[in-house]
Amino acid sequence: MLMFWLYPAFASHNSLNASEDNQVPWMKYWIVFGFFNAISCLTSGLETWMPFLKTLKFAIMCWMQPSLGGGYQLILDRWLGPLLRRNSAKIQVILDVVSNMSSIILRELIKMMTLDDDDFHVTPRLQSAVNEVIAELRMARQAAATLNSSSSNSEANSLASSSKRKPKNCNRSTQCNPSTK
Repeated sequence: MLMFWLYPAFASHNSLNASEDNQVPWMKYWIVFGFFNAISCLTSGLETWMPFLKTLKFAIMCWMQPSLGGGYQLILDRWLGPLLRRNSAKIQVILDVVSNMSSIILRELIKMMTLDDDDFHVTPRLQSAVNEVIAELRMARQAAATLNSSSSNSEANSLASSSKRKPKNCNRSTQCNPSTK
């Protein structure tokens, strides 16, 4: 942990105060480290069957460090960089979909949790996030109600001034007149 997380974090922090030439290697290291960490998590189940896998991962992590081996540069230039450039648009679409879905799921979970306030106990930080989402939902509902009332007022004015009465369209945002269904 000290060698692969804390030291690189400290070196990255120090590079922020230095020239841009010192910042770029650490940014590249963190890109490669993120992918290596994901692969390491996916292959952790194999460590019981492959006795030297942990040792190999350790050696690769040492080699990747900018101050030790600089292997991050080789990995980024030969494999990871071309892979990311080739699939950048696809990755962005996937990230957008995942972000939108997680936002929707979080909102639905918060709605479900706030239905019964007696059994709902959370930390103050989560409660403030829940309150923000609830306030956002209330504002959206109020805006929709205001929009519906202003559109129905304008529809009523246009109907009164018009000599021909047009049937009102039925959709989710407006209520249907039973005589025009």
